Amino acid sequence: MKHLSPRSRGWVALINLILVLVVSLFLIPKDKLPGLIRYATMPILAVSLVLFFRVLFRQVLRLPKQAIKKRFSKWVIVLILVASGFQLVHEDYRYKILMDEYNLTSTSLNMHVDKSAYTPTRGRIIQGEYEFIDGYIDKRPFLYPFLVSIIHDISGYRMSNPFILNSVLCFILFLVIYLGGFHLGGKRGGVLAILLLAGLPLVGQNATGAGFELLNFLLLGLTVFLSLSLTARPGLDKETLLVLSAILLANVRYESILFMLPVMLLIAFRWKANSRLGPGWITIWAPWLLLPLLLQNRWFRSRTDLWELPGEVSQPFSLSYFSENTGHAVMYFFNLSAEFPNSLFLTIAGFISLFFLTVVSLKRIRNWTKWRPRDYDILGLWGLVLAGHMVIILCYHAGQLDSHYATRLGFPIHLILVQAPVWLLVNEK
Repeated sequence: MKHLSPRSRGWVALINLILVLVVSLFLIPKDKLPGLIRYATMPILAVSLVLFFRVLFRQVLRLPKQAIKKRFSKWVIVLILVASGFQLVHEDYRYKILMDEYNLTSTSLNMHVDKSAYTPTRGRIIQGEYEFIDGYIDKRPFLYPFLVSIIHDISGYRMSNPFILNSVLCFILFLVIYLGGFHLGGKRGGVLAILLLAGLPLVGQNATGAGFELLNFLLLGLTVFLSLSLTARPGLDKETLLVLSAILLANVRYESILFMLPVMLLIAFRWKANSRLGPGWITIWAPWLLLPLLLQNRWFRSRTDLWELPGEVSQPFSLSYFSENTGHAVMYFFNLSAEFPNSLFLTIAGFISLFFLTVVSLKRIRNWTKWRPRDYDILGLWGLVLAGHMVIILCYHAGQLDSHYATRLGFPIHLILVQAPVWLLVNEK
């Protein structure tokens, strides 16, 4: 690929994206989907993770020591540890959303034992060895159970291993949130971001459970931070990290593949602004890393039984649910009861700041046409995307956010509620 011009490499990346969509959605026969999903998912997830950490370590090693010292000090590390530790001690470790979390752990067990993306439902012991004899291709993307299965591979299978993973992810989450805040407002911005997120009980609720919501929020925060970083100081490694982060994010929750759209938009604008800085080889072939996920999505859409709809519900999504679910969302966000894992302070500060962010972004929309986006442009784009995500949740038949079962569905919008006040109050740019 080195002999190709940057513009040609961009066209090859686009062709690969179109090809993977055509192959996954039309060319592969339906009867081949279960086998391909089951046995191709783990290797491709492994490749995605290896590529991501390879580029990440290379990028970190290139950072001058002065840049690291500028961002971190002992008291910042202590604050990150205290904030993450606080979330882990005020909630009990246990399985909470039982059907989802037991299902994910069961899938991770099969990934550990059989090395395939498959959810077992029945098994038996034959000559001292446990063998699965029945199961199905789950509707849930497989990155989270794959990470849990790695812990199984290291320490042996335990029902508590998801708690270990989520505890580590909680610390990494506050580290990423600090970096995002630092980008917007220096150390004061990083500290404010930590404090705002630390006051949200929903974080601790998910950090001490066995679900994939915390991983989804972490990768969403990382993707937004990389969007800001790439826009401020473009580079091939940053672009590659952003692409791989978005691909990993898409492999956590069903609807997280929607977050690929702003990433592709940002990269397209960046290529248009500077065609001499074309995509690297990982970005060119990255669309193929989405193949198992697209196949799984196609399989999911063909199996109406996987929606698990209650008897009185005929459609999983409908505009008719929106008005009622909006009332439930208001009850959640502005609730003063300790029974709900919301933060009233974050709600008020976040939505007020988001309003000003929207106004500024719309007034200076010409920054996009000239490809001179600023931090508020990037945050405005992600605010729009996350608001759109919230609308989708409110059009979901089970999108009552004041229900303890559904509260986690509103987790992503809290990211912009944390970052918007940092931009408004302590932005140094």
